[in-house]
Formats: sequence, C-alpha cells, structure tokens
Amino acid sequence: MKKIDYDFIGKISMLGKMSVNPAEDSLAFVCSLPNIKKNTYDSNLWLYTDGFFTCLTVDDKVDNFVWEGNEHILFSAVRSEEDKEKQKAGGPFTSFYRLPIRGGEARPAFSLPLNVLAVEPLGYNFYLLLAEFDKKLPNAYVLDEEKRQELAEKDKKESFYTRLTEIPFYFNGSNYTEGKRKGLFLYNARLDELERISKEDLDVDFYSLSEDKRRLYFAASNWSNKASLYSGLYFTEFTLEADPRLLEMPLLRCEELYPEKDYSFSYIWETEPEKKRDSQVFVLASDMKEFGCNESEKIYLLDKENRKLVLQNEKSFENHSCLNTDVSLGAAPGHFVHQGEYYFVATDRDHDSLYKITKDASVNEVYASNGAILAVRKYRKGFLFTGMEDMLPGEVFALEEVEGRYQSRVLSKFNRPLFSDYELLHPVEIASGDEVEIDGWIIYPSGFEKDKKYPAILDIHGGPRTAYGPVFFHEMQVWAQKGYFVLFSNPRGSGGRGDVFADIRGKYGRVDYEDLMNFLDACLEAVPEIDKDRLGVTGGSYGGFMSNWIIGHTDRFKACATQRSISNWLSFYGTADIGFYFACDQMATKTWDQAGFMKLWEYSPLRYINSCKTPTLIIHSAKDYRCPLEQGYQLFTALKDRDVESELLLFHEETHELSRSGKPRARLVRLQAITEWMDRFLADHGKVREDGSDLLEKKGYTAEGICEVYDGETLLFKEEVPEEIEENS
Repeated sequence: MKKIDYDFIGKISMLGKMSVNPAEDSLAFVCSLPNIKKNTYDSNLWLYTDGFFTCLTVDDKVDNFVWEGNEHILFSAVRSEEDKEKQKAGGPFTSFYRLPIRGGEARPAFSLPLNVLAVEPLGYNFYLLLAEFDKKLPNAYVLDEEKRQELAEKDKKESFYTRLTEIPFYFNGSNYTEGKRKGLFLYNARLDELERISKEDLDVDFYSLSEDKRRLYFAASNWSNKASLYSGLYFTEFTLEADPRLLEMPLLRCEELYPEKDYSFSYIWETEPEKKRDSQVFVLASDMKEFGCNESEKIYLLDKENRKLVLQNEKSFENHSCLNTDVSLGAAPGHFVHQGEYYFVATDRDHDSLYKITKDASVNEVYASNGAILAVRKYRKGFLFTGMEDMLPGEVFALEEVEGRYQSRVLSKFNRPLFSDYELLHPVEIASGDEVEIDGWIIYPSGFEKDKKYPAILDIHGGPRTAYGPVFFHEMQVWAQKGYFVLFSNPRGSGGRGDVFADIRGKYGRVDYEDLMNFLDACLEAVPEIDKDRLGVTGGSYGGFMSNWIIGHTDRFKACATQRSISNWLSFYGTADIGFYFACDQMATKTWDQAGFMKLWEYSPLRYINSCKTPTLIIHSAKDYRCPLEQGYQLFTALKDRDVESELLLFHEETHELSRSGKPRARLVRLQAITEWMDRFLADHGKVREDGSDLLEKKGYTAEGICEVYDGETLLFKEEVPEEIEENS
C-alpha cells in the first residue's frame, strides 16, 4: 500500500456548495480539486440526477450558483472579453450565466454593477440579490457606466492610502473594509433595473425567504464607528405575480419586526407556510447574557403585533457543524426549511447529526452521522448530503428511511477509490478526565510494532469552540505514516457539548491546559510505546494559543510548531478583526481599566515566555487579520531574545485559512515545515530531516514568492512539474 504524503492533498476532491432543484429530483454541487501545478483549486459544477453524476462545467472557476427552475442553473463567472476588461478596470460588477442541465452551452444572463454575494430567482424575471456596497456612495449602482468607470479610476489613483473611521477596519480574507456594507436589492431583468430593499444605513447579516419565495425576512444592524453584535429583524412582501407582464418595479415596503437590541439572530422562518403572511414565525436568537458572544441560540416565537420574542424551548443548541477537517473548502448550506420545519446540522461531541425543529418547537434528531455532514438538502422522499463518513474524505450520500430510521448510502466515488491503493490509519478512542470526561483519540504510526518506542505529536484544534472527531485529516495521516503517534482531543472549551462545557471565558490556559495534560497522561499510560521523551505539540488559532501557553508552562515537549496564534491579548484586542469584542469577552473582563489590562496580560502566553526552553517553529500569514502577524512577530522576538531555538515561517499572500483553504503549494510547504521541525527534534538518532529539506524541490516544487523562513533555508521555486503531480492538473 502507498503511504499518504504531502502532495496527496492534490488528489482529494473537496465538495462545496450544493442545492436541489424545486422538483427535488436533481442535485447540483461544486467539486474542487487542488491543482498543484497552477497553485489554485479547480472548481466545477456537477449534477446528480436519475442515478448518474455529470460534470457540467470545465473552466475550473465555478464556485457559486443557484437553481433557476428545474432545468437551468444560474452561476456567476468572468468569461467574456468585456467582463475581463471590467475586472481589469476595477469597480464592482458581477456577471451571471444561465446553464441548461440537459445539455448546451452556458449563455450570458445579465450583468450587474454590484459585487453580488448571493442571488435568488423569484420568477417573472425578478431576482433577489445580497450585494456589497459602499456606505459613502450607497446609490452608485444607479450611475451610468461612464460615471462608474470614473469612480473606479479615482479609487485606483487613491489606492496608495486608506482613511479609517470605524472598526473592524479589515476582515480576514477580504482586506480593508472601510465603509463596506451588505444590502438586499430587487432586480428586474426585463427592465434591467435595480431597487434597494434594505435601507441604505443597514448592514444585512442574513436573509430568509418563505418557501413560496414571496416573503422576505432578514436581520440587519445600523452601525457607525463600531460594528454591532446585535441586529434587528425586518420584513418585505413581494407581489410579483399580480401581473406577469409587469413593466415597472413593484412598490417595496420594508417593515421592522423587532428593533436592534437584545439579540443576535441566526435564522427566521414561517412554521405555517400555507397561511402566508399570517403564518406563525420562529426565530433562532441568542441574548449573549450568560455565556458571551459565543452563546448558543434558543427558539423564540416572534409576536409581530407587539414586537416581542416569546421563548418556546429552554434548550439551547449550536446551529452549525463545528467539526474540524483540512480537506473541505467550506460547504453550504447546512440548513433549510421544508413544510414549515427547520432542518439543520449540528455537532454532537465527535460527530455531526441532522436535526429538525418541528412546528411545536421541539428539536428532534433525524440522522446521526459517523463523521461530518458538510451540506444537506431535501431530495424526493429522503435527503441528500455531502459528508465525510467512515474516516474518508467527502462524498455525496443519500439518506433513506428504513424501518422508521434514516440510513446513509454513499452515491459518489470522488475519493473512496483512492484508498484501494493508499494506507488509511484509523484513530483509536481514549477518554480521560475525572470530573469531566474528555473525548480523545490516538492514531497509531504506520507499521506499529508492540514494545517499540515512537515519538508523538499532540495536535490541538482551533476555535476554541470547534471539535475533533474520527474525521479524515490529511496532516494527521501524513504524520502517522511517517512514524508518529498523533494525539488529539476535545478539552473544555470545545464545541458539540453545549454552553457550560464550552464556557472557558476567563479560564483560557487553565481548565483546558489541565484537560490536555490529563489526556496526554492517559495516552502515555494506555500506550507504553509512546516515547514520553519525544513529544511534540502543534495547533492553529486557539490551538496556536494553547501551544504558546504550553511551552511557557512545561518542558515536557521537545518541539513545538505554533500556527496563526495569539501570543498577546493586549495587542490582539487592537489589531484583530474581531479583537475589539472577542478579547475582553473571552477573558471575561473590561478593556482598559487597570484590572482589565492586568487580566489580558495575565492570560497572554507572552507573559510566561521567560520559562520557555522548547524549540519552536512559528507559522504565520501576512494577511491573517484574525490572529494578526504581529502576534507571531512578538513571539519570535521574545524567543530569540531569550536564545530559544526558533524559526518564523511567514507566508506572504495567505490568510488565517492557510491550513484549510490556502493555496495548494503554500499548504505543502507548511506541512513539510512542521513535519521536518518535528523530525529534527523528535526522530530517531540519525533521522534528522529524514526526507531532506528539499523534498518539495525533488518533486518540482519549493517556495519562492510563497514564504520566507527566518533562521532557516529559503527555498526557490521551480516550474517543472513531476509526472505524478501533473496528472492532477
């Protein structure tokens, strides 16, 4: 059997957005394949119907689409020369193409002077749009082409500076966001006219259409200077069917259903769709009073007449999956409404389940996966979902009812055939903890022999409110197949077990550190083949914070690779896109009184760096605005100043998402660097950098233009492509 190596990532198909047509008899979804040669992801649209899978596009650039009726798909793309010129000139625009699923070329549908984030066909040539706009020029979309080009040219000339007046001033993955807001618009394709639905002072969080697409509900906030964590609820009704030959835009009235105070909303829907406007309406909301900004949602009835929310169920729940993997680019949607019942995916400790909220506000489990559910939709008499079951990467599954219970059946073969040739190592569950049981797992090294000693890597997840489970992880398979035990667990603070378990505000580095060390001790006791003198630790984001905390509190690890981490809560508060509310919320303190200042410093790993002796590799990205680069710089400076062996690997064009959706070559360099760092300090005598620091170079790939290594070797890029990698391009 072949072993899974760094470039195996280029063989894994990653399933993204999915949707079923109105007749519920055809599924469309995006499938992306990392292309190492082009250093991008080839994303195409696929169709499942009548038991067959068909690839609908071949240009490798389709990642956003919507059904338009039962036989056509609408997707955004830049294809024509005119669109390419517009893209080059700058300024907001989005072009849409219409593709017949039964065969034929995609043809231009319409082009809009907005950066469209989502589109929903409403019928009669009307479309609902969620789009970005600039609050300084909220009505720029009504200008003619010449005026818009003038604005684009002006923006280019002034691009050497940015004036900031609000926070957040940037957002991870989208650069500076000054003045950027999201609004809802109605587009009449027959007249080529746009009309704003949401008021220009509102920033839309999400929207929800009734099942007949005639009533629009949305949550939005009105803010200046500082983004709000609270939002209000709004409503608009469409009367488009009054005259199918409508020659003018309908009169739109936007009603406020609940004012912007008290709650953060995540969804709203009608429980009695047959009653239309008179339907009872449920809302998922959190008041954030007991557990802070990460507090779970509860179900409320919206009393429209009195503008009140009436609690329907004391149970709170996480309305999303929080399972970790490194072989998904982010699928959607994980929720939908069918006949007045709301279906959603949520994590239950170590796996995802599909739940539904019934019309009486009860929450019932529909199906429990043995892994992750990425996206789900109603399909004929059952459901279709993309997911990761049986410790394998993503596939398309059918959920079918058998004797009153739903069972999954795999339909696709995007990834499973790979594992007829490659070794797949399965985790073994190991529990730890006394007062609170902690879920954890060990992946044994390839070729494991009893009574032989092996090094181990403790891998800590991000979040902290995410979770590990028996789900395929490329990096873990690589390490285990190179001779390491891989240890991973869900300490307190993790998701999937409710607010009380997840609440570590003001306790970062205390109860979670205790859980991680207890889990490590349980692993050492249960598996004597783990060499306690050859332990490494790594993690990203919150996992990077914990890695930094660990090396300041114990010397039991001989190597550390900390990634996209927090080292100093004080500077994080002022530089991270979420810092102005997240830092003090998670530290359970106020900002700049003396006690708040001291607490932020007390829980900063940098405070304890004097005690660190562990050789540490720091990995950070220049465009990481979630845990900004200065966090890595501070840690690197402190370690160097104290003569601790350390290196900083800096990726120039990557964001906080490097390990999950970063460019393929950057992901290869990152994983190689971590592995070689562990080899250097943990491997058997004489096995330092066993594969050679030029591994990627031998295969035709290294890293010029991608990263710099401080106190290490800077590698050069090559253009030649080895045969085993060329096959994926």
